[in-house]
Amino acid sequence: MNSRGMSRTRKAMEEYFDLLEEPLSKRAVRAVLEEGKKPTEVMKGMYRSDIMAAGQTLLGSMPYFWRYKDAGRAVADELKDLTMAKRALVAYYQGSVTPAEGPRFVRRALLYADMVVMMDPVSRTALVRHIYSPKAAAEVAVWKALEVLKFRDLCLGAGGRGSPPLVILPPLDILMDEEEFEAIRRLADEHTLEASSEIFGRGFRSLKELSEFIKSAQGPDKLAGRARRTELLEFPDGGLDAIAHLRMFMEEELKLAPEGAFRGPDDPELLKEAYLAVVRGCLCGVNEQFWFCGRFGAQPSTDSEYHWRYLLWAYEHDQARPARALLGEVHKGLRALSSRHARVLWLINRPECRWLGDVPVKKLVKMREEGALEELRCKLGRIFYVVGHVPLEELEEVVDDCRRELEDELRRHEEKLRDLKMEFGLSASAVVVGVLGAALPFLAPLAFLLGGSIGVLPALAAAKAGLDWWRERNRPIGILLKPWAHVAR
Repeated sequence: MNSRGMSRTRKAMEEYFDLLEEPLSKRAVRAVLEEGKKPTEVMKGMYRSDIMAAGQTLLGSMPYFWRYKDAGRAVADELKDLTMAKRALVAYYQGSVTPAEGPRFVRRALLYADMVVMMDPVSRTALVRHIYSPKAAAEVAVWKALEVLKFRDLCLGAGGRGSPPLVILPPLDILMDEEEFEAIRRLADEHTLEASSEIFGRGFRSLKELSEFIKSAQGPDKLAGRARRTELLEFPDGGLDAIAHLRMFMEEELKLAPEGAFRGPDDPELLKEAYLAVVRGCLCGVNEQFWFCGRFGAQPSTDSEYHWRYLLWAYEHDQARPARALLGEVHKGLRALSSRHARVLWLINRPECRWLGDVPVKKLVKMREEGALEELRCKLGRIFYVVGHVPLEELEEVVDDCRRELEDELRRHEEKLRDLKMEFGLSASAVVVGVLGAALPFLAPLAFLLGGSIGVLPALAAAKAGLDWWRERNRPIGILLKPWAHVAR
C-alpha cells in the first residue's frame, strides 16, 4: 500500500492515545495493556473519585481534540485522499463499542484490508452525555477509554513507517455538516417506522403513534408477544431473545439515566426508550456506517450478528429506492455491502474463521511493510470466490465450503513445503557424496570418478530446490499456517 501523506494521521493517533492515558492511573493502564484485565474488573479497583475525575476530563478533552484542534478533519482528509486514489482498501467497523474480540478482530481484518477504521466511543459518549447522570457519564467514559487502549499497540505498531494499520476517527456527527446529520437522523426515523411496521404487522405513520403503541404494551414480555417477526429484537451475539434483550436495555437505561428520568422499572416511558435504543439505535449505526463507506470509499465491516441483521434489512429495503437528497453517500455505502470485499470481511469474522485473529502482530506488520498484503488479499479472494456469487441472504450457506477451501489451500501449501524440503535434502546429500568422492580418491576410486563427473549437477539441483523452498516458505499464505495448525489439532 502506498501510504504517503499519512503523517498527520499518525501524529493524530499518537496524540489521541496520549490524551486517553493522561487522566488514567498508570496502574489501570498497565492492568489493561500488560495484564490483560477487563476494564470493568480494573474499574472495581479504582476509587470513585478517581473515576469521576478521569471521566470528566475525558468527556471534555476528547471532543475538543477532534473538533477544535481540527484533528478529525485532518485525518479524514488524508484518509479520503488515500481511498479515492485507490491506494488502500479500508474497512470501517461498526457494531458495538469496540469489537467483541478486541485486537483479534482487527488482526483478522488486516489480513485482507490495508486499514481498519473505528469510531472514537469516548467522544460519542461526550456528545450524548445529557442522557446520562453525571456519575454514569464519567464511568462510561472511563470504561470506553480502557476498552480503546487495548488497540494502542496495534494502531501505532507499524514502527513509525507508513500509515497506521488502525485509525480512530471522531463520531461522524463531527465530520458531517448539519444538513447531512439531520438527513441521516430523518432516514433513521423512516427506517424505524418501516422496521416496526414489519415487526408488529401494522403500519406506523409517525414516531408518536409508534411510541404510544409501545407504551400501551405494559412490559417487554407483552410487547414481544405482539411481534410477528422478532429477529430484529433479538440479540444473537449474547443468546438473548426479544424479551431478554428489551429487558436488558431497560435495566441499562434505568441505571444510567439522570435521577428522576423514569418513575421506576415498570415505567412505560422506559420501555419505549429501550425499544428505540434497540431498533432506532442500531439503524442510526447502520446509516452512519453506510455514509462513511460512501463518502470515503470504504468497506463495511462488523463482528456483530445483531448489527449484520440490520445491515441486511437496510440493504434489502433501500436498494429499490431512488437516491434521496443529501443521502447519496448512504446509497453508495449500501452498494458497497454487496461487494466481494465486504463479503470476505464478513466471512473472516465468522466463528468458523476466528482463528485467523491469532496471527502475531509483529508478523502481520512485517508482511504489510514488505508489500506482501496484496498477494494474500488476492489469494483469499480466490479461495473465497463463491461469496461473490450468491445473494447476501444466502451467505450463511457457503461458510463451511469457504472454510474447507481455505484449509485445503493451507494443506497444499504445507505439503509443497515438505516436498521441496525433501527435494533439497536429497540434492544436498548427493552433493556431499560427490564432494567426499572427489576428496578421497585413494579410498574409493569409483566414488572419485562419480564425484568428479556428476558433482556439479546435484549442487545446482540443491541450489534450485533450496531457493524454491525459501520462496514458498515466505509466501504470505504461510502466515496462517501456525494458527491453523493449532486449530487443526
